Amino acid sequence: MNLPSDHSPRTDADLSSASASPADTKSPSSSPDSPSTGGRFLPLLRAANAYTGTASVVATLSSSPHPEGPRAHPSYAKCPRKKMSKMATRYAALDANPETEESTRVQHSKLTQPHDGRESICSDHHEDESTHSTTEDEVRVVKRRKRGYRKATHAIRKEEIERLRVELAELQDQMAELQRRAFAPSRDDQKAEERQLYTNVLHNAVKQHQEAFVEIQSAMTGYAACNIQAGSPIQRTIILGKDEASRRHTLRAMKALKLQDARDFLSRRLSHLNPLKSMSEDYRFENDNGDYWAVRFATSQFERAQNVKQVFDLVVYYLCNIEISVSEKIGHLTVREDDDSGEGGITQNRLTSMTGKGLHMESNTVVFSEYFSAGPEDHDGYGLIVAEFVDEDERHPYRPKERIRKDVNTVMEVRSYTCENEKVVVLTRWSHSRLRYPNFHVRKDGWYELRENMDRWSQNMHETIMESLDPSTGCSPTWRL
Repeated sequence: MNLPSDHSPRTDADLSSASASPADTKSPSSSPDSPSTGGRFLPLLRAANAYTGTASVVATLSSSPHPEGPRAHPSYAKCPRKKMSKMATRYAALDANPETEESTRVQHSKLTQPHDGRESICSDHHEDESTHSTTEDEVRVVKRRKRGYRKATHAIRKEEIERLRVELAELQDQMAELQRRAFAPSRDDQKAEERQLYTNVLHNAVKQHQEAFVEIQSAMTGYAACNIQAGSPIQRTIILGKDEASRRHTLRAMKALKLQDARDFLSRRLSHLNPLKSMSEDYRFENDNGDYWAVRFATSQFERAQNVKQVFDLVVYYLCNIEISVSEKIGHLTVREDDDSGEGGITQNRLTSMTGKGLHMESNTVVFSEYFSAGPEDHDGYGLIVAEFVDEDERHPYRPKERIRKDVNTVMEVRSYTCENEKVVVLTRWSHSRLRYPNFHVRKDGWYELRENMDRWSQNMHETIMESLDPSTGCSPTWRL
C-alpha cells in the first residue's frame, strides 16, 4: 500500500467530494499531523518514537486508510502530554552533551529526508529500530562519570607543612655542624670570652649584694650603737659593802653565773667563725653625752704553746698584775689601791692611773677565772676568764669630780684546736669598754690620748704572753695568717 503524495494530481471527484462535505472534519491533507503536508510535527514524532520505541505510530498514520483521513494510534492519542514530556527530557539531555546532540541531529536529518513511493514500511521500521539502539548507546555515554576521591585542602597543606618542618630540622642540624667546624680553631678564645662574661656577671651580682649589705650595715650601725649603750650582754650589777665577809660572799655567789654567761655568749659569737683563722673586729663611737665606747672582738693563735693550761695561767697572771704591765708598756703610772689578796679564781683590781697629760683615771674590776679539764692531769681542756666592773663599792668609792671613770667588761676563752694533725692553742677575747666623759674640765689632747689607749691593755697582754712562751720572739705576738 502506497502513501498519498502531495505531487499526485487531484481529480474532479476529489474536489467535488471535498466541497460537498464542508461539515466534515479536516482532511488528511489539511491536518498538521498528516504526512501529505510535509508534517511539521513528523520529525518530532519520529525522534520521540526512536527514543521510546513507538515507531509503529508513524507507520500507522501513513498506512491506515480511512474515509476521513489517517487516524492516530489510540495509545498515542491518549497520552500526548506524556510523550511530549519524554521528548522534553530527551532534548534536555541532548543540550547537556553537544556530541550526542550532533549525533541526534544527523539521525533526525536522515529521518526527515523525503522518501519515494517505492520505499516500504518494513524498511522504515528497521531504520527506526537501528536508530533507537544507536540512540540508547549514545545516551549511556552521556551519563556523567563518578567523581573520584580528592583530599581536602587543609590536609594537603598540613602534609606540606610537616614535610617542610622535617626539612628545616635537617637544615638546622647541618648549619650547627658547619658552625662547629668553622669555630673549632677559635674555641679557646670563645671559652675565654665566656669566662670573662661569667666573671662580669658574677662581679655585678656581688656588687649588687654588697650595695644592699652596705645599706643594711648602715642601719645596723645605729642599732649596734644603741645596743652597746644598753650595756654588755654579760653584764650583771655588782655592789660591794665595806665588810670583808659580805664582799667575799657576793663575789662567790656571782662567779658561777658569770662563767655560765661567758660560756653561752662565746658559743653564740663563735658559731659561724673558724677559730683557726686570725681575725679582729673593732667598733668605737661617741654618744650624745660625750662618753666614748669601744667594742673589740679578736682571735689569736699561739703555735709555740705546749698546752691550754700554760696559756691560761699566763693570762690570769697578767690580769692579777696588770698595773705593772700598764706602767711599763703604756707609760701611765698605775697604782693598785686595794690590798685584797683574794682567793682562788676571784681577783679584784682597784686601779688609778695618771697619763702623760696629767689626767687621772680610775677603774674597779673583778676578774673571775676557772680552768675546766677533761680529766685528771689533762692540760688540753679549756679555760674561761671574765672581767666585770663594779657598779658601787662602799670601801673604794668612785671620785667623778677628780678622776675619769673607765668601765670594762671582758670575756676570754683559751681552747685548743687541731690543724694539720697539730694542736694549736687559740685565745678568743671580747671586750666592751666605756670611758665616761668627766664632770670637770680636761684638755682635749689628754682626752684623745685616753680614748686611743683605752684598749691597749689587751695588746700588752699578748706581748707579755709571747715573751713568756718564747723570749726570742721579742715583743710582737704571732698571728696565724
